[in-house]
Amino acid sequence: MTILQGAASFKSKNEIEISDGTNTIVVQSDNFIISTGASLIELPMLKYDGKKILGAREAIEIPSVPKEMLVVGAGPIGVEMATVYQTLGAKVTIVEIFDAVLPTLDEEISAASEKALKKQGMNIMLSSKVISSKINNDKVEVSIETPDGKKDFSFDMVLVSAGMKPNSGNLGLAKIGVKMDNRGFIETNNKMQSNISNIYAVGDVAGGMLLAHKASHEGIVAAEAVAGESHLADWKAVPYAVFTDPEIAGVGMSEKEAVKTGKKIKIGRFPYRAVGKAIATLASEGFTKIISDAETDEILGLHIFGPHSGDIIFTGTVLMEMDGTTEDLGQMMAVHPTLSEAMMEAAMNADKKAIHIPN
Repeated sequence: MTILQGAASFKSKNEIEISDGTNTIVVQSDNFIISTGASLIELPMLKYDGKKILGAREAIEIPSVPKEMLVVGAGPIGVEMATVYQTLGAKVTIVEIFDAVLPTLDEEISAASEKALKKQGMNIMLSSKVISSKINNDKVEVSIETPDGKKDFSFDMVLVSAGMKPNSGNLGLAKIGVKMDNRGFIETNNKMQSNISNIYAVGDVAGGMLLAHKASHEGIVAAEAVAGESHLADWKAVPYAVFTDPEIAGVGMSEKEAVKTGKKIKIGRFPYRAVGKAIATLASEGFTKIISDAETDEILGLHIFGPHSGDIIFTGTVLMEMDGTTEDLGQMMAVHPTLSEAMMEAAMNADKKAIHIPN
């Protein structure tokens, strides 16, 4: 294997030009797999300086914990980093333009997360946005537009987590006719193949859910496609996790997404306060929620709010991949005492058969 370092761009569908700033070489190949990832979006009123106004990557390397920290954006990265720095002793304020924390997740999970973050001492400002900022001495002075009008604040550090953009702009893709959506994500088929048959794209640059484990699987699909194998990307069940406290995980549709399909749905819930291990480990504020088709019983979505949910969700992922039902899950044995019992009983609750709570 040969590794070449430098900035690459396509000259044609079979040639890329690589420059290291001093020398330029042209590499020819029958096939190319693009895996350039994505970068944090920079906001015009919050220009990164690497010291006071940071992106998530810089924020994991700061030399000391700020006393007052603003996190702009309440998506997964924003709330994860907010949790880290609040735990380390910072006083964290989160500003989110939408009306919910983790606005893309199931509404019950979102509400539970907001409640938990506030309980940890965070100040959360929803339906709000930063309209200006300036660095004055050792502080970042920020003006925030809120539902109650403009308010001014001063912070030691600002972390911007306002979404991601694909790293596709400097690759020369338009020149050779590779199709991208209006945000710059490369459009692919179920072989991770672009409209140019020998050019593939995997990971964040190909869009969809921007998750490391999804990117890894896409890389396998693309490599096998190049090798002539027939493995296809059929991402019916892509699990996610948000590493906050408590942890959050899920797979499939939220309740709102399921309702939009027009299907009649049923929902099962089970609280951790009725799970022995949760009580013993002081994790009683968690819960599991299952959304399924009321007619076929097929599981449409499964969401967990509580410790180790990123580990437990694998069971739900397997079931959804195999077109499993709530009855299937409810009849599976969960080890006692474990937190996974909540998933089993949530499935039973969907059919009003849970044992340890009223149905």
